[in-house]
Amino acid sequence: MRTSLLYASILLALGLSCSSQTGSGQKGTLSPKSPSTYSIDELDQLYIPLRRDSFILSEGHDEFRAPIEDLFSDEERRAHQTKILEYTWSLNKDSLLTVWYLPFRDSLTVLGKFSYPRDAVF
Repeated sequence: MRTSLLYASILLALGLSCSSQTGSGQKGTLSPKSPSTYSIDELDQLYIPLRRDSFILSEGHDEFRAPIEDLFSDEERRAHQTKILEYTWSLNKDSLLTVWYLPFRDSLTVLGKFSYPRDAVF
């Protein structure tokens, strides 16, 4: 778990930040920057997700969640104790952005992000 928290902290330190498009005035549409660390309530108020999901870290997730699973040790995956939050937003009319968060105390830490075509099938 320490390794994954260190990795998440490094991602956070690289300056991933949350930003909305100011020109369109549309709440919930993101610019190419990805969301960073917020409380769940702050994130929901700033950006309305298309989908919000959560899952317990384990082994054998599909190809969509496998990169997040790989951030954790085998022992952490087998423990089935780590909750991961998954938010998906619209980047534009053709693309989606999914960001995975690790809840830590009263905030969320970014684990990873993935942008992809809206019509992609996993």
